[in-house]
Amino acid sequence: MDKIQAKSRLKKPLNKPPAPNPTPAPSRLAKLIKPPRKVKEQNKRLQAYGRYIICLVIAMMSYYGLFFLMSQVYPSQIQHFLWTNSYLPFFTLLFVGNFFLLTFLFLDKKIGFYLAIWLNLVIYLKISQVRLDFYSLGLLLLLAAILLLPDIIRNYANNSNNKR
Repeated sequence: MDKIQAKSRLKKPLNKPPAPNPTPAPSRLAKLIKPPRKVKEQNKRLQAYGRYIICLVIAMMSYYGLFFLMSQVYPSQIQHFLWTNSYLPFFTLLFVGNFFLLTFLFLDKKIGFYLAIWLNLVIYLKISQVRLDFYSLGLLLLLAAILLLPDIIRNYANNSNNKR
């Protein structure tokens, strides 16, 4: 009787070339070391604020000029600067300071511009002792809508083109 030996299942055949090693899956430690997405997004946000840092510097210089104007000059001296009750130097410095500060905070020039105009308008109306009734409030809202309408249409058109 011939003895038939069983072939070992553990041995690999010698005639096949060895398979290349697949790239190993990342270990748990490697996953823990990678920075999460939020950190990357925060770094991008900080870099964006770094690009707008000059706006903060200009705003601080403007607010310093406003402080100097208010502490050294009487309001009656600047009240009728170019036309009656204009307070033009005060509002110019206030607008420049608000524009650059809000541009820095929101990282958007349009938002900074619109909010600075709105703040100047509200303060001017308060200084001029204008009382807002429903008619004048409606006119202000209509004026704001007319000013913002081109931007709203442009943003809507850009968003609809990006979805396609």
